[in-house]
Parts: sequence; C-alpha cells; structure tokens
Amino acid sequence: MKKYALFLLLSLLTITTAYAQVFTDYFADKTLRVDYIFNGNASKQAICLDGLSSLPFWAGRKHHLSELHLQGNG
Repeated sequence: MKKYALFLLLSLLTITTAYAQVFTDYFADKTLRVDYIFNGNASKQAICLDGLSSLPFWAGRKHHLSELHLQGNG
C-alpha cells in the first residue's frame, strides 16, 4: 500500500511541476516604467508619482517565469 501511495504522490508532483506558464497567455509584450519621487524628513516620508512610460518591448525573461533566478533577498 505504501508503494502505491508513494507512486501516486510522485506522479502528482510530476504533473504539477510539468505545467509551465506561457508568457503570451498572461502578459503583454510591453514594459511599464513607473517614475516616482521619494521624499521626506525624519518624521514623515512620502512617495509621489512622477510619471508613467510605456515601452514597446519586454526586456525581461519570457521563459521559466515561475522560477526565481536569484538566491537570497534578490
């Protein structure tokens, strides 16, 4: 019985990890840049929106979207 349960568990893990996200299904091939100003003093801080820019291409990754390529706090 343990062999069947282990086989079932491994097959479910294989099926769930085999599914990959497709870039074109979830994202547009554009980049939105947000320009902001962070200002303040020792007692009060504020973030103000300075501008938005839409670039006509995506400069990031299009494959392996669910994986983190940096380790640690990156």
